[in-house]
Amino acid sequence: MTTFRPVLASLAAPVAALMPLLALAAYELNSPVIIINGEADDAPQRALGLLLIGLPVIYVVLALVAFIVGWAFIRIGLVSLRRFILGASALAVLLAIPFGLVGSNPSQYGLQDLALALTAFCGIFLLMAVPGAVCWWYVAKCHLTFRSSGPPSAPAEL
Repeated sequence: MTTFRPVLASLAAPVAALMPLLALAAYELNSPVIIINGEADDAPQRALGLLLIGLPVIYVVLALVAFIVGWAFIRIGLVSLRRFILGASALAVLLAIPFGLVGSNPSQYGLQDLALALTAFCGIFLLMAVPGAVCWWYVAKCHLTFRSSGPPSAPAEL
């Protein structure tokens, strides 16, 4: 019964983490199709379709990552909300760097494209990581407050 709250938190955190992405998807769903040189540019609608098709897999992967990262944060002592958010933010930035490097093409567009891609991925990952971390921490808070990291300490002798 002690792992029920972190498991529940790991199932709820991806919902909160995906909210900014789903808000962007809802915006794209309501945007009109752009006509460029007489041809319809429906790339945003196709990307939305791919997102909706891949959403179950993304949810399961994020739930697994949330459980592993939350468990690791508890193990290394990031138990307070502030430290939990800082850890999630640091991890989001560290994960955004390889995505930004892959998502840019500095050989063709220069370092400005690299900086833009890194900034965009860092922003997206932070917008997803912080709500997910807050949700995970609040749902698993009961487990965090009663968990002891070591043997009970004896009262200090005077």
